[in-house]
Amino acid sequence: MQVLPVTQAGLGWLGKETVAAEGQKLNWGRTGMTVSSTTMREIEEAFRKYEAEVEATAMTPNAKATYLLHSRNFVRWLKGDFKPGEKLLRSAAGRRPR
Repeated sequence: MQVLPVTQAGLGWLGKETVAAEGQKLNWGRTGMTVSSTTMREIEEAFRKYEAEVEATAMTPNAKATYLLHSRNFVRWLKGDFKPGEKLLRSAAGRRPR
């Protein structure tokens, strides 16, 4: 497995654009980060292995669900399919004033 180190705070959390090894650009967007399709396939494969490893542990079902939910949300964020806090914002917007 090849790991591409990125600059700016280890994973680029502070920057809008981070440059990975071999000149590959990782662009940080409003709702996530865009990565190449090759990188996304590698991430999805790594997640499947992680998921199997979590399932094979002796953790409680609730602990497993928590581990997988948050890591799955991260993968969805990379795809642009998840925005942290969006569900809370939608719920708050739909509430009636009291």
